[in-house]
Amino acid sequence: MKADSLQCLCLTPLRGRSIQTRIEQLISRLRQLQSQSTPWRLFIAIGAHYYLLHNDNAIVQIDYLDDEDMVLNTLSAYQPHFVETYFEPYVLQDSVIPLLYENSHSHCINIFLYPQQDQLVDLYVIDERATLFHCQYTNSQIKHILNHLQIFLSHLIEQAKLPDDVEIHFFELQQNSAGIISTHPLSIPATANFSELSIRVSASEDGRYLTIYCNGESFSETEYDDIFYHTRQFVLSFRKNKSPYSCFISSVDVPCHLLGAQTDQQLQTAHYLNYKQAIEQQLSFSDSRTTSL
Repeated sequence: MKADSLQCLCLTPLRGRSIQTRIEQLISRLRQLQSQSTPWRLFIAIGAHYYLLHNDNAIVQIDYLDDEDMVLNTLSAYQPHFVETYFEPYVLQDSVIPLLYENSHSHCINIFLYPQQDQLVDLYVIDERATLFHCQYTNSQIKHILNHLQIFLSHLIEQAKLPDDVEIHFFELQQNSAGIISTHPLSIPATANFSELSIRVSASEDGRYLTIYCNGESFSETEYDDIFYHTRQFVLSFRKNKSPYSCFISSVDVPCHLLGAQTDQQLQTAHYLNYKQAIEQQLSFSDSRTTSL
């Protein structure tokens, strides 16, 4: 039996009215979300802890999240399908992440580049199933990261590893003098190419042996004890003064179990980005790292 209305009374001195208003607003929002036919999740903060409310077969489920790290881990977890994601006030209030999810849509990959001081660039990706990916690049420029991500994702689409109707949007995050952060669309130069090297990672069908292809050379675990060292030395031979600026994997072609999935149908963009990141860290010339958000 559904109630047509709900009134909350809170007799706590001083903050009673604000508590009452927040509870009523939360109930109203849950009712609105429950009227949707699409999957959703809502993160709320109560005291020093967090809760995840989500619909499961039209029933609202509640998961307890002890701290912000658990919130971030939940956002970074792989999903079986797209889920609309919402945040109540005080959840990740010092982070840009709630802002990034405002434009999250099914069949859409949103990529955000946030330049920092000293040639640091934060990369955030909200993929087609609303999974969060984040890493930070040092000694990098936005135009290089932009170009290489476009190449990497284009290869995934060409190889039918991502839906051919997926939309990819790039944004730059900018902070004004008042400290307010906003998103600004980025365009990809049609003819620009900042990559002199093409680096492709492949694996045997059983996933036991990796091979890295780089500009006509191949480094296989069947021939080398440390393919990452030999690849790194080959790449550095193309650089003046062996400069340690960022380098990127262009393509990944490995079995799904190496990406963290049991079947190809489970794969999403975040699987490939996490694997790409792990290989770049093994090569140790990407100067990129996954960081705490």
